Amino acid sequence: MGLFNFFKSKKADVNNVKEIIENASSSANENSIGKLSQVIFQSSMKLTDKSYNLWKIKGTNKNEEQTIRFSMLAEIIYFYLGFTDRIAFAVLSKQKRNELMNELVSILQFSVVETIFNGWDEKLKDDLKKYFSEGYIESQVRYSKGKELIDKNEPFNGNGLLSILGRQIAEINESSMNPEIIMKTIELTSASFNEMQLNKHIENFR
Repeated sequence: MGLFNFFKSKKADVNNVKEIIENASSSANENSIGKLSQVIFQSSMKLTDKSYNLWKIKGTNKNEEQTIRFSMLAEIIYFYLGFTDRIAFAVLSKQKRNELMNELVSILQFSVVETIFNGWDEKLKDDLKKYFSEGYIESQVRYSKGKELIDKNEPFNGNGLLSILGRQIAEINESSMNPEIIMKTIELTSASFNEMQLNKHIENFR
């Protein structure tokens, strides 16, 4: 079903998503994985907010607007997780890489669902965690097609990682293959990498 359609079907009330997620990022453990999860969380939230405000997204109601925001956030987290996994593959042992990714996905999944949907029925929260996990697995297949960050010859249709993300964000906004959304997503995400220093955080996990 995917996160977007799942939240629409549940008519999720996710008001104040921004504040809740920012609070969650400050509660991560002060270790290498905790710090890395904060970096991914905060960068994903910033990029989501910039994109959301830039395109002045309007759903049919507030719940739908927040659902779109959350779906964008999830996709951006998936992208950063995929990129993190590629760096980990290059600099860590197989055991360390698997340990890092398993814990990182678990932290982000738990933080997003338990924080945003605190007080909700436990069965529903379990379903949300399942959908988040399934979305991540689907994203691994999607982003595995990317051999480089950007396909300069085909920025819209190519298999560059940023191009794939751009198309996903455009699709979430029900504007498939919109060149403005794709290019702006590529631009904003590219600018975030220097601030994130993913290599440094991942190498600290050795």
